[in-house]
This record gives sequence, C-alpha cells and structure tokens, in this order.
Amino acid sequence: MVIGTYQIQERATGVAVSRVSLKNVSKRYGPTQAVNNLDMEIPAGAIIGLMGSNGAGKSTVMKLLSGVTNFTSGQLVIDDEVVELSHYNARFARSHGIASVYQELSLSTNLSVYENFFVDYPSFKGRRRRAQAKGMAEKALESVFPRNDIDVSKPVAELSLTQRQMIEFARATQNPNLKLLILDEPTSSLTTERIEQLHTFVRNLKQQGVSIIYISHKLKEVIAIVDSLVVMRNGCLEWEGAAADTTEEDLVVLMGGVGRERDVTEGETRVTDSSASPIVELKNFTSNSLYHVNIVARPGEIIGISGLEGSGQLPLLHTLFQHAGKRKDSIVVDCKAAYVSGNRAGEGVFPYWSIEDNITITNISRLTRIGIINRTAAKRMANEWFDRLKFKANSANDQITSLSGGNQQKALIARVLASDAELILLDDPTRGVDIETKQEIYDLLKHAAANGRTVIWHSTEDKEMEECDRVYVMRKKQIAREIIGPNIEESEVIAAAYLPVEDIPDHETSTQRTTKRSNSLLSVFRKRWFLPILAFVVVLISIFSINQRSMSSFGLGLLFSSAVPLVLAAFSEMFVILSGDIDLGLGAFMGLVNVICATYLVTKPLLGVLSLLILIGLYGAMGAIVHLRKIPAIVVTLGASFIWLGLALTIQSTPGGSAPQWLMSLYGINIPVIPEPIWLTVIFGVVGYWFLFKSKYGTVLRSFGNQPEAVVRAGWSSLKARITLYLLAGLMAVLAGIAVTAVNTSSDANASSSYTLLGIAAVILGGSEFSGGIVLPIGIIAGALTLSLIGSLLGFLSVGSNYQSGLEGILLILVLVSRAFQKRGGQQG
Repeated sequence: MVIGTYQIQERATGVAVSRVSLKNVSKRYGPTQAVNNLDMEIPAGAIIGLMGSNGAGKSTVMKLLSGVTNFTSGQLVIDDEVVELSHYNARFARSHGIASVYQELSLSTNLSVYENFFVDYPSFKGRRRRAQAKGMAEKALESVFPRNDIDVSKPVAELSLTQRQMIEFARATQNPNLKLLILDEPTSSLTTERIEQLHTFVRNLKQQGVSIIYISHKLKEVIAIVDSLVVMRNGCLEWEGAAADTTEEDLVVLMGGVGRERDVTEGETRVTDSSASPIVELKNFTSNSLYHVNIVARPGEIIGISGLEGSGQLPLLHTLFQHAGKRKDSIVVDCKAAYVSGNRAGEGVFPYWSIEDNITITNISRLTRIGIINRTAAKRMANEWFDRLKFKANSANDQITSLSGGNQQKALIARVLASDAELILLDDPTRGVDIETKQEIYDLLKHAAANGRTVIWHSTEDKEMEECDRVYVMRKKQIAREIIGPNIEESEVIAAAYLPVEDIPDHETSTQRTTKRSNSLLSVFRKRWFLPILAFVVVLISIFSINQRSMSSFGLGLLFSSAVPLVLAAFSEMFVILSGDIDLGLGAFMGLVNVICATYLVTKPLLGVLSLLILIGLYGAMGAIVHLRKIPAIVVTLGASFIWLGLALTIQSTPGGSAPQWLMSLYGINIPVIPEPIWLTVIFGVVGYWFLFKSKYGTVLRSFGNQPEAVVRAGWSSLKARITLYLLAGLMAVLAGIAVTAVNTSSDANASSSYTLLGIAAVILGGSEFSGGIVLPIGIIAGALTLSLIGSLLGFLSVGSNYQSGLEGILLILVLVSRAFQKRGGQQG
C-alpha cells in the first residue's frame, strides 16, 4: 500500500480542479486540539471518504466547512477565492453551495417535514410559500428515496429514526447552488434498500460535478463508493490515498485499530444451555404493532432482531421493556430489563450531566442509603467503567457532551451493564461508531452474556447479526424466520427480510380494527387544544346555568373585560416559554407598566410612551443576557422582578393615579352583540396564530425553541431569535399592564403580582411545553379565559375568593393528568 497524496484522476470533462481547500487549518476547544494543521484538497466532482476513529476530528472538519464552528487558524479557499475566516458562518457556507447531513440530525421535531424545508430555504415567497415548501419536500424525498411513504405534513416527532435520516439527506440536496455535500454517517439508520437508493443518488450528484465528503465507519461501504480516502488520527492527517488501492484491514491499522477481528471476548467462551428455562417468552403475542409473535430468550443468549425498517423491531423491544417483571398468558418477561435507545441525543444521554452521572443514573437506587446517594460508591462504579472502556476524556467528571458520539454510546451501554438488569435491550447500539469501538461493544455484550445475562439486540446492519446466537428476522410485524447458530450469515438475514414469504399474509386483527375505530373517535380528544377548550366551555356553561343574565352582551362584556390582561400576560409568557425559558418577573413588570400608565401617560405622555418603549427594549436585553452569558432565564427574570418593583415603588409608593381618558374611551367602545373584550381576545389569537404558524420567521422561532442548533445550521441567528422572542414578550407584557390600568382605572405596584404564575399556568393549561418549541395560541387563550372566569364562577356560587387559587390548581392538575392519558393513548395507538 502506497502512502502519500492521492490526486483524483482526470474526469471526462477535463482536469479536476480543487473546489475547496483547507490549508494548515487548526481548531482548538480550550485545552483540546480537535484539528491540528490539516491540509485537505476537495476536487470538483469527487467523492472523498473522510475516515478516522471516534474523536479523530472528522466531525470538527465538517462543522468548520459548514460554518457552524469558527476556525482557530488556517486558510479556507472556495473556488480559488480565499475566504475571510472572521466572516465565515453557516449562512456564508450555504450561499456558496456547501450543505451538510449531520449524524445527530438537525431536524426540528416539533415542525412538520415540509416546515423543516421551509426553515432551511427562506427563499420561498408569496402566499403559496408553504405549498412550495411542501412540494419541494415531496419531490426531494421521492427523487432520493422512491416509494418512501413519508407524509410531509406529519410532525417529525411522529416519524422513525430511519425516516428522519432520509428527510435530513433529501433536505440537504435542495441547496440551489449545491457544490459540496458533506455526509456524516448518512446510512447509520438506513436499511439496505435505502442505502442503495442513497448511493445511486450520490453517484448522480458526482456526475453533475458536485463534490462529496463521505464520513462513515462502515469501511466496506466507504471503499465501494468513494474515489479517494483521507484518514485522520488525533486531529491530524494520517494518510491520503486511492480507495481502489486500500483494504479494510489497511484502514483499521491507519485509524489506530488492532487490525484484526476477535471472535470472543478476551478468550472467554460462552456456552448457552438450551434446556434452561427462558426468561423471555412470547406465544402468539398480538398488539397494535405486533402480530402473532413467538420468541424465546434464555440466560446467556445474544438474540438478534432484524428485518426491513418498520417491520416491528422497535415495538418488540418496547413491548419487552414495558412488560419487564410481568407474566401474562401470551407474554412473560420474568426479570428486570434495561434499555439503550437508538436515539442517543434525544433519548439517551443527559447532556448537562457528567460521564459519571450518565453511567450511574440507572443504579441510583442501589447507590442510595436512607435517601442519600453514596457518592463514594457512585464514583467507584463510574471510574471502574471509565477505566475499563478507555473513554477519551480526562476523567469521569467530564461532561458527557465532551465525548465523541462513539464514546457517548459506550457510556450508555456501560449504564445498562452496570445495572442489575438480567435482560439488556439494545436499539442499534453501534450506530455511527468506529470499528474499534464496535468491537469493544461486541466484547461487552459477549462478556455480559457469558455472565448469564440475556441480550436482545436490534441492528440495522445485517452483518452484525453474525455476532448473535439466534436471530429473529421480522416482516410485516411478525417473525418471518428464526436463524440459529452456524446458519447465521448476512446473506441469510437479507434473504429472510427480502425474499417472498408465502405464509406471511397481510393482516388486520380485530384489535387493530377496533383501535382504528377508537383512533377515529378519539382523534379530537388527542388534539392539544381539546382539553383547554373543554375546560373553558365547562366553566362558561356553569356560569350561564347559574346566572342567565351573564349571557347578554353586557354580561359577557363584564365577564371577559377582566380576562384581557391575563390573556395578554399569558401571551407574554408564551413567547418566553417558546424559547425554552420561563419569566418569573412578569407580574412585577406589569405592575411597573401599570404605574407608568396611571402617572406619566396622564401627566407627561411623551415620557410615558418613551418609558414603555425602553421597557420593551430591556426585555430584549434580558434575552441577550440569557443567551450570551448562558445565565438561566429563571435567575435573570427573577432578579429583574426586583428591579421592576423597585422602579414602580419609586415612581408611586402607594396605590393611586388614574387611567388616561383616551385609554378608558378606547377600552370602553360599545360594539353590539359581541362585546369589545371578546373581539380583542379573538384578534390577539388570530394574529398570534398567523405569526407563529403561517409566517416565515414565526416558523423559524418555533424551530429555535425546539432545536437551536438546527436554526444555526440553517443559517439563521440564534441570538436574534431569542432577542426577538423576548422583545415580543416585552411588548405583550406592556399591553397587559396597559389593560390592567384600563380595568382597574388606577395603579398599584403590587396589584399585578399574581399574573406571573397565572400566566405560566395559562400557557401550560393551553397545551404548551416547558421544554420549548411547542405553543398553542388558541389553547393559551382558552386557558387564560378559564382561569379568569373561575373567580366569577365562585362569586356566583357565593364561595369566597380565598378558594380561587386552590380551584385553579386542581383544574391545572386535572388537565395535566388528562394530557398524560392523551399522550399514552397516542403512543399506544
């Protein structure tokens, strides 16, 4: 094997020229040198395989080229032009035709498929821009993955990991100036059929002159598709060469591997007792997602679960985990179980925790004495696994996110192996890890089995099934074939998944037919807006049944006039919660606005207006502080609440003042039939819905709340997004304070304090999520109106107002419990 620089061969259209060049490039994260003096040429119309073990620097190179990470030093040349590195960012990279497909997917799961395209390509214009995005999404998916059956109107959260990876790839290819496509583990969750489709598309891109950087740990796959190879090790260039002159064994050695494959764990020999009583047994088990499944697993066995994507593998793993320790007629899981999710970022690691805490969390009960964690025992357990698995980190105290993807995966496997679970359930545990780490994982699983534990392992790599004792190949939610011992070969697994099987009919069980009818009947119940609107209707009907005069226009006006401030306060909290933050200073802020309205707006209108504008700007400044200084919003807003209260008391130390006459006139407009307060709530609801769900930037803001990194990778500013949300929250808080002035006709610095918790309660009652990204204006309005009307209901019932807070709390708990049943029902369906 010749080691040296490989120059790609001349193409039919002429001599290939460098499209992108990296010269003496370095990237440092604190004391860590991620990339060190790297030189790399990327010719036009070439497929380059970027190889290396986990932590070698591949993903860092990708982020540098994509503009989401700043260069520490070096030179970047694109199309013979030297780029000013201080100006290089994701937007610049995208405008120059550089697109990326990330292993840790950058989709916003709260958005629909086509809305993710909408965020990624802001060039859509006109009233039909969403229809254009939908058309692009459908066309892109069909061009890359024919017969994909993906509904582009569906939320990404409802799709499988395989479908999400397909969307990620299809979206990246739609860059209108596409010149360089960077693929990071693009097939890690794809089936064989989808991999073939993707490779066909990649080769077509090459023929069109597009350059491709292909990052993968599937060595055979890489050698088959790329023209040349670049191997990195410890952040440095280790070797360049032609793919045709390289073998898998050569690459293993170059990447720092052992250059051999081990069959058993460090000399351990496993003997499975076929006569042992099974700890897992399913007999004709049928559910919404499985049909007449029969499997058996005994202590010491490694059982493989394979088949085409969507054949029932994941529902089977979930079913086993949910039934752990239970015995029923058709399913017995007579042991404790531990589960490793295939979605490492979303369902695996705790990103703000250390390696130690991520490893020991499953064992917290074993490490606790009289309710207190034994930190010494926890450290001992974590350090034992840290040393055993050779993590590339300084210590187990390092944050889990400082590790490469492969090392994070080892931490997840260490977590379940350190537990006392007899059954280990694994969903694609080697997805996106290098060959050496894969071998370490194989060894860990074999060691666990040798110690009498049972491993049930789903993998999208058919070759990995050869590491198992028995394999169940699934098809159409059933077991298509069981393959045992020496008969387990990749070709046999593929044949069982693809070849026609006469005795597996299409089916629809009575349970599934019943479920379909139930889903149809309960589809409305599962909508996020259903519960808050139901609560509102129940309270409103209760009021009308007690006092029929409240149904008149005058009565409705009285009922809803006091609700407007809470609706506006809830909208203010909505924008903050949309970003994943929370505002604990809202009530004090509204009190300050109330005081300014009842004093300065009356005596010095110009000063009053200027003061309110400054206050809105200060809200934006809070957002900047939260974002730039990484200070939790709960701390910033709570601290600000004392400032707001202090300013209010400085301006007006005791209740008093009066509402401006123009405000009283504006708030007292007499509208026949439907009173003004109802019109105001409807207008705010429509505008809020249109902005967040129909406008371009509103969609970007929802994406930011769910996946800030996705917004950055799409070329938007995350700082601008957060400041915008806080400015909108400030605007709504000012309007809420003005509404309080109109309702009370005077001011009191302390009178609005209750709006903080009431606003938060209305947002959560309205179907929003504290985690950010998911808000529902119509539900929030219904929640705010419900909370506001409870006081009127208690008044009509002659119940003291002291009980109002308790009733509001009970209502909130009931709605949250009902929502939990909503989610559970949706998952089961």
